[in-house]
Amino acid sequence: MSVTTTNIIVGSGTLSVGEYVTAGGAGSLTDVGATDGGVSITPNLSVLDIFVDQQITAIAGAKTKSEYILKTNLMESTLGLLAMAWGQPASNVAGGIFYVGDDMTLPYKQLSFVGRAAGAPAGLTRTLTCWRAVAYKTGEHSYKKDKETFIPIEFKLYLDLSVTTRDKICKWVDA
Repeated sequence: MSVTTTNIIVGSGTLSVGEYVTAGGAGSLTDVGATDGGVSITPNLSVLDIFVDQQITAIAGAKTKSEYILKTNLMESTLGLLAMAWGQPASNVAGGIFYVGDDMTLPYKQLSFVGRAAGAPAGLTRTLTCWRAVAYKTGEHSYKKDKETFIPIEFKLYLDLSVTTRDKICKWVDA
């Protein structure tokens, strides 16, 4: 087996977040700053195994659910990023105060991640654009004497039915 070293990607990228825009429109995105542990996206697929009385092994499968999660640790612990991670609207941060309310709305976001791409020529970038996402999960936000304070965040990607092309959830582009 031959090895193509230019297809091996090493390095970080830039995660940007903005307000959700319908129909896959170009939103106004803001770089979230430093991250730790990289930015990962995980597809979670559920499959129903189909069994028949005549066989002890499943004879087929049917996809019953798909879910996509983008995860990172935000190292710049601003109140605006904390509000986003906690599912609060940006309007809950004003004058150096983060007001945590009981808002039932989901603040949908548009995400973009730009990093290095595989292949030649060198200098190509890979862009992941996620049309409709919600910060749905965060972890402990702690202050310690010998560690950085960061904001763990997970975004769940949702189907955007206003997008008329094949990329109703997200798209990857190498350019």
